[in-house]
Parts: sequence; C-alpha cells; structure tokens
Amino acid sequence: MALINRISRVIGIFAAWQLFAMMLITVVIVILRYLFNIGSIALQEATLFLHANAFLLGLCYALSCDGHVRVDIFYQKMTIQQKYWINALGALVFLIPFCLFLLTTTADFFYDAWLIRERSPEPDGLSFYYLFKGFLPLSVFFLLLQGIALFFQNAIPLVFQQQAAQ
Repeated sequence: MALINRISRVIGIFAAWQLFAMMLITVVIVILRYLFNIGSIALQEATLFLHANAFLLGLCYALSCDGHVRVDIFYQKMTIQQKYWINALGALVFLIPFCLFLLTTTADFFYDAWLIRERSPEPDGLSFYYLFKGFLPLSVFFLLLQGIALFFQNAIPLVFQQQAAQ
C-alpha cells in the first residue's frame, strides 16, 4: 500500500508539472500571436491535452491525499471506525467496480485510436492524438490501484479491531 501511495504521489508531481508546461505553452502562444501574428493549432491542442492529463493523472493523487469530494457534513461527525467502514465499502462497492468498467471502456477507446494512429482533424494539429488518449486507461488504472490501496488501508484496521474485541 505504501508503494501505491508513493506511485500516486509521483504521478501527482508529474501532473503538476504538466500544468506548468501548459502555462509556458500558453505564454508562447500569446507571444507568437500578439507579437508575431503567428497562430499555432498544435500548441493550442497541446495545452488542451496537458490540461486534461493533469486532471486525469491527478485523480489517484487526490485520492491518496484524501483530497477527493465527499459529503463531509456527515463524515466529520462519524467515529474513526465508521469512517473506516464508509471508506472500505465505498472503495469496494463503488470505486473499484467503476474503475474496472472505465478501464475496459477507455482501453477500447485508446486501442481504436492507436490502430488508426488517430491525429487531429485540423490540418496543422497534433499528429499523435492516440498517445493522449492513452492517458485515459492509464489514469483509470492508477486510480484503480489507489482504490485498492484505500480499501486495504481501511479494511485492515477494521479486521484488527474485530480481533482485539474478541
């Protein structure tokens, strides 16, 4: 579990650097456009994909840091054991099955794009759309790993509490 958490943290750092790269490319786009009257569809598409990838890859990082959205008005009033139950069941019943569904769906989506070497519909756009579509199943895979880690991080204390009570 610690390894999965470390992987998620590294991915989170990579996602943050993608936002930094997106910002730099945006500055280049503005300079090219307003100082030299040059437009670049490829650079604009690159910012779009970097933005999307940063959010996609940031999913597992947010889950590892407990930064995901939940209804805190109920959760904050629960005991630690109730929180373990909610987190373990939420991961097992909702997150992991949803990730498995998304993984199969996005893998097919990426595979189809890979087969045809999908490129931008714009004449001057990026010629490797299929690589960016590969971030969809990749991000879901890492979210699935983090969901499995979340389940065990919350289920193991419950098991030990049950054994201690007996």
